[in-house]
Amino acid sequence: MCEAVQASQIKTQHAMVTFVKLTITLVAPSCRER
Repeated sequence: MCEAVQASQIKTQHAMVTFVKLTITLVAPSCRER
């Protein structure tokens, strides 16, 4: 039970990190243009 919860937390954290990296990658160029 605990292991499953921990694994899902790690997956969620990894997904959020990936999402943030993607957002920065997409937003950074538009910020530089201005």
